Amino acid sequence: MLKSKLNDLEGRSRRNNIRIVGIPEGAEKGRPTEFVAELIKQLFEDFSDPPVIDRAHRVPQPKPPEGAKSRAIIARIHYFQDKERILRLRQGRQLEYQGRKVLFFPDYTAEVMEQRRSFGEVMQMLRELKDRHDVLRELQQTPLPQRELPTCVQPKHTSWQLPSQEALMTVEEPPDPPNLEALRPLDLGALVLSARSK
Repeated sequence: MLKSKLNDLEGRSRRNNIRIVGIPEGAEKGRPTEFVAELIKQLFEDFSDPPVIDRAHRVPQPKPPEGAKSRAIIARIHYFQDKERILRLRQGRQLEYQGRKVLFFPDYTAEVMEQRRSFGEVMQMLRELKDRHDVLRELQQTPLPQRELPTCVQPKHTSWQLPSQEALMTVEEPPDPPNLEALRPLDLGALVLSARSK
């Protein structure tokens, strides 16, 4: 119970934080707060002015050697709306700084990161299902003569074809069921034996 409350308090204290990955060591030149504000304005043209940054610093780890992966930058955004806006704008964009890929993440606690990591495989399956659902939904909204099945939803049998519009509009009457009452007992037995032999 106490551990859960402590984790909740730590998570709330990080609500306005973002984690920036991919910035080379020393790029901030000793002024990480001003650097992050200008970086966000540079990468996201939606910000006409630099956002207000309360503070920023590298993660508290030893400085990596030359050529190794740089440490992430943790920045506290003053306004929660700006933080949410940054995380929303990052989606679907390829962000770069000095030719290196830059990524923005929420600053989750270690326990939350572990929980999210345990659901990684499930989340990947859900994303794939969503992609297939989007493709099928778009396919359903396309007139039949113009439909082309993408490779992700094509059937295994190459001879399979989509039915024509006329075939879909045609309704066939089901055959009448056999009149079992009119059959003699011997005929009914023969019918059962014939069905089993098939």
